[in-house]
Amino acid sequence: MFFYIINMERKATFSQEVSAVKKITLFIGMVLLLTAMYYLYKYQLGAISFFILSIIFFSLAKKEFSSKSTKKFKKPSR
Repeated sequence: MFFYIINMERKATFSQEVSAVKKITLFIGMVLLLTAMYYLYKYQLGAISFFILSIIFFSLAKKEFSSKSTKKFKKPSR
């Protein structure tokens, strides 16, 4: 029983560490993307940044839609 509790605490801290690393990575990625878009607009290449944003938003929408559709059509377990 004691080892099970320690193992559960490790899982919780590991998932918290992963989420913290994920947040930091997303923040750094957004900063890099914003600076790249700024320079594209500076040299009058703003259409490229809109294309990149459309790809990002399409992939996010596809992931969200696929996760909802799998939850909707799962068979109920008895």
